[in-house]
This record gives sequence, C-alpha cells and structure tokens, in this order.
Amino acid sequence: MKLYDKSISLMIVALFLGSIALTIVTESVDNNSSVLPDEPVISEAQSPGHPVFAEYVGAHWCTPCHSMSANLHSVYGTNGGGGTQSEDFTYISFWESPTTGWGNDAPINRRAHISATAYPTVVYGDAPSSDSTYYTSSRDVAGAYQNGGNMFNANDYSMTVSQSTNGNNMDIEITATYTGSG
Repeated sequence: MKLYDKSISLMIVALFLGSIALTIVTESVDNNSSVLPDEPVISEAQSPGHPVFAEYVGAHWCTPCHSMSANLHSVYGTNGGGGTQSEDFTYISFWESPTTGWGNDAPINRRAHISATAYPTVVYGDAPSSDSTYYTSSRDVAGAYQNGGNMFNANDYSMTVSQSTNGNNMDIEITATYTGSG
C-alpha cells in the first residue's frame, strides 16, 4: 500500500509541476506575439476646383443610409470646412429620427422639393430627379464630388445661413439662390 500511495503522490506532484510549466510556456509565447492595431481608412477625394453642395435624405431604419452618412462625413472631413485637402464641400442632412420623426424644414421644404422615392437619396447641385448621376442613391460620394457635383459654375450659386435665438429655441434661416442665367 505504501508503494501505491507514493506512486499516487508522485503523479499528483508531477501533474502539478507540469501544469505550472505549461502555464509559464504559454504565457511567454503569448507575450511575444504582437498584433498591430487597425488603422482607420480615410477617403481623400480630390477637389474639382470649385464648391460642391449636396442635400441628403435618410432615415434611422435604413441600413444603407448609415454608410451614406459615413461617406458624406468622410468627404466633408477632407474637403469640407477645415478639411485637409480643400474647403469646398458642404452638405445638409434631412434625417428621420426614431423618436421625433422628420425635422421641420419649413418654410423651404427641401425634403418635399427633393421628393426622394428611395433612401438614401443625395442630390448634388439641385439636380432634377431625371439625372441619375447627381440625383442618386449611390454611395460613391467621393466620385460625385470629384466629378464636379453638378455645380458647373460655382459663381452661379449663393447661400447664406443665419441663426438667432427665439426664447428656448434656435431659429435657423437658410437662403439658397441661383444667380446664373441658365
């Protein structure tokens, strides 16, 4: 019986020492491997050389709208106000909220003017709905921007935005004007 007890004791000690050794080896192998962090991909669209204006209609329940929003924001990040490439891209979003529905865009009613039949819809330079290049659901924002965004002569357009307090609310007035001759 004593030999049997000694054998069991030796086996238990061997298992214990083996598990400690395996833990040490595993930890040293894990510490040597390093994984590089993912770097964000930044889209840097090339400026067409003049301002481009876009209006966007989307909704919280529309899955493609989320990537469209990201694409618009990416181009704005490199080519909008304070952009790293230029400062000539501006867009306005009309977005249906899950809690408050559509925002009030009166008196200009741009959402009704755009009359999107599918989401997402982006309209560059007030293109008509018959223009499938600049009245589109395509998420290629950089391509439309680089190709001029339906803004043939930027001097033919003007826009002013004014903001004022009205009690607990903020009144924002947007005036867009076509000053061209065509």
